[in-house]
Amino acid sequence: MSDHNLAKLDQIEHIVVLMLENRSFDHMLGFLSMPQDRGGRARSEVDGLKISDDQKIEYDGKVYAPQPLSDEHLSFLWDPCHAYKCVQQQLANNNRGFVENFATHHHQLVKESPLSDPGLIMGYYTAGQLPVYDNLAEQFCVCDRWFCSMPGPTIPNRLYALAGTSDGEVDNPPTAIPFRSFDLKTIYNSKLQLIQRYLDLYSYS
Repeated sequence: MSDHNLAKLDQIEHIVVLMLENRSFDHMLGFLSMPQDRGGRARSEVDGLKISDDQKIEYDGKVYAPQPLSDEHLSFLWDPCHAYKCVQQQLANNNRGFVENFATHHHQLVKESPLSDPGLIMGYYTAGQLPVYDNLAEQFCVCDRWFCSMPGPTIPNRLYALAGTSDGEVDNPPTAIPFRSFDLKTIYNSKLQLIQRYLDLYSYS
């Protein structure tokens, strides 16, 4: 990077990387392209959810389409499976496996609340339910063609975000102690001139 371009970094006050746990673009910002009467912003330039047959999924004799989540489902009580094999099934046949995989492989977070509608996996939050994200999407650039580095669970994708590789991992390591350690060079210990000269790094969890 030239000194001229590096100098432009003085115009940037903060770079914030926000990593959400197991969320898809359609789930969190898909509403941007939906009509306003469906909780959206009707932004035609955003490649998000649409009311079209190619976004419908048939499972067990029923057809499921993207739907706004009701307020009672803002706290989602059923954790979709995000292991590598599950994600392969979800993405199979042009993303047609989400409902079937959710129906058969979800994790029930509250014992007293069994899953009654597998179509909830097709739900999305509305602009009114996510006012902060709605405002951020209005004020800043939206990357609607962004995808996770590895179609799978948390740890491999955290490794990609911090080190540019998952070191061969496609699933979360076993939870038994001791955990596997990763000897990887990360953006935090890089010797790049950019980090040395211009950035103070902070991590919050």
